[in-house]
This record gives sequence, C-alpha cells and structure tokens, in this order.
Amino acid sequence: MKSALKLLVTFGVGCLIGIVLVCAGIVSFTDMTWNELVQKLAKIEALEVVGIFAGSIVCTLVAFVLQIVLHEGGHLLFGLLSGYRFVSFRIFNWTLIRQEGKFRLKRFGIAGTGGQCLMFPPDKPLEEIPVALYHWGGVIVNMSMALLAFAVWYVVEDPSPLLAQFLVMMCFAGVSLGLLNGIPFKRGITNDAANVRLMRKYPKSKKAMMVQLRVNAYIQEGIRIKDMPEEWLAWKGDIDYGEPMQLNVRLLQVGRLMDLGQMEEAYVALEEIARHRGEMIGLLAKEVVCELIYLDLVTGHNQWADTLYTKEIELYVRQYSALMSSKQRFLCAWALYKEQDREKALAIYENVVQKQTQYLLQGEVKMDIAMMEAMFHLV
Repeated sequence: MKSALKLLVTFGVGCLIGIVLVCAGIVSFTDMTWNELVQKLAKIEALEVVGIFAGSIVCTLVAFVLQIVLHEGGHLLFGLLSGYRFVSFRIFNWTLIRQEGKFRLKRFGIAGTGGQCLMFPPDKPLEEIPVALYHWGGVIVNMSMALLAFAVWYVVEDPSPLLAQFLVMMCFAGVSLGLLNGIPFKRGITNDAANVRLMRKYPKSKKAMMVQLRVNAYIQEGIRIKDMPEEWLAWKGDIDYGEPMQLNVRLLQVGRLMDLGQMEEAYVALEEIARHRGEMIGLLAKEVVCELIYLDLVTGHNQWADTLYTKEIELYVRQYSALMSSKQRFLCAWALYKEQDREKALAIYENVVQKQTQYLLQGEVKMDIAMMEAMFHLV
C-alpha cells in the first residue's frame, strides 16, 4: 500500500511538473503572457481539466517507461560496441534472456532499480577491458533523447497540448534519469557513475565487476557456481565491505562453499562477513543476514536465527520469494528446523522443483534444489 501511494504521488508530481513546464514554455517561446495564459486556462471546463490531467498522467508514465527502456538500450548498444556479449535485458520485473539459442521472457527484479542490462565482458586481460562506454551508455542515450525531444518541441509550430506534454516529459525524464545515473552516489545500490569511478580508482573493484558479470552469465545458462572456473573466485587480501562489487565476490565465494556442501566452512566465512554489516549497503546486508540464518539452522549452531530474523528480514524474504529460489530454500530450512514442520518444508521444496524452469537464475535454482534435498537426506 505504501509503495502504491508513493508511486501515485510520484506520478502526480511528475504530471504537475509537466504542466508547469509546458505553460512556462508557452510563455517563453510565444507572444502569450502569463496573465493571458491564466485567463485562457480559467475558461477551461471541469471535464476538460480532468481530460488534461488524465493525459498528463499517460504522458508522464509513457515518457518515463520509454526513457528507462532507452537507458538500458544504451547500455546494450555501447556494451556491444565495446566487445561485450548480450546476457539479459530487464525492465522492471520482466527480463529478456537468450537461452539455448532462443529469446525467453522471465520474471526477476531488484528493489530500487527500473531495469538492468547485463552482458558478458570481452575475453581480454583485465587492464584492457573497457568499462566506460558500457556503463555510461544509458546516460548518453537518456540525455540525447532529452535533447531530441526538446528540439522537436521547439521546432514544431503550435503542437497539440498532448504532444507538447509528452515531449516536455520526455525531456524531463531523460534529464532526470541522466543525472540520477550520471552523478556518482550510493542509494541502496551504486549507480552507473559510481561504478565507473570505483573501477577506475580500484583495480580490485574492476576485477570484481568482471567476475560478477561472468558468474551471472553462467548462472543464467544453468551452470552451478561449484562448476565454474575456480580461478574466477580466487581472491586474496582484504576487501572493502562498503564497496558492493568487492563484497559480492566474497559472497560468491561463500556460495561456492555452500554449493560444494561445505556448510561449516561457509558458516565461519559468513559469520566474519556479517560482522561488517554496518558498512554494507542495505540490500547486501539483508542478503548476508538471510544466508547466515540459513547456515545457522542447517549446521545446528542455532546462535543467530532468533535474533536476526526480524520483521524487516521477514519482509525482505517475502518480497523476493517469488523471484529467487534462494528465498524458497530459506523458507524451507525455517519450516524444517525452526518450525519442525517437515510436511510444510517438503511442500516448499516440491513447489520449487515444479516451477524450476520459470526462475531466471537456473544455476542457482539447481544449487538450491540440491541443498534442500540434502536437508531431507534425499541425496
């Protein structure tokens, strides 16, 4: 309910901004004064006002969705030009992937993101792999389309109110997304500009990004992490826990231990990582807590489950339970070890097996099914 209200308010504000900008444009680029415009608007009947506002909502919605698609298309275009290979293209919770030579549509989403274009990096030495164009591609396209929309709006004489509103919102949405991704910052996850800055500043971060892109591509193809080249996850030395790319590699190392059935080793490693939760971005901190609770249960330590399973973590698990098999594995372990309800746990396992092909991360779901089977001693 809160998310829906926030979305409604956002669109309402966007519509008002669009109307104000259109009015400002009319006054700036025509002979009409503000007083004349206000007088003209005052003559509009109530039904027409409703129509204008409804049109504004549609224009705002279409403009922002289109700019999000264009943003991810920019990553795809400039990634291909930089030698990367297509892996997946996501808009909101729908992801287009290429599997077994065919394009398929699957559901997957990450909170705080409107889309994501993932690609496989070129097979080159780390220092020779280009990163700037692939990451800046979305910003370049957003700003270019905003400029094009402004040019059309400026050139076309006496455009219809609906067209003017759409062009203004295309300009506004393009600039907004361009700035949102072009100015480095971390808000739950790092944006495009922050990723480029980190990779240029820290070679470890660039290496981590390339590892994640490769691992993600293999997982989508159905390859489990234990079957991937071991050298990908060979990581020596300390990491910056506040830097998501480096932390993700450490979590992939823990995932490999879990996939190999080395739960005690994974538990010890994750316990150390969890000590740095305060340094992490929120999304990864929650992921660490979920996996620590899972390992705490299956290893029989029972030190963390009661204290770490808060309402916030319960909500996080519920939010991703339909999209990620790892959250179903978590719920299965909770039902089996904490609730002592074997029947409920088996039902969760059987549901994942039945829906296995629907998940985006096929390598992950194979791993999760194997771990659930190990819990029931089915292997």
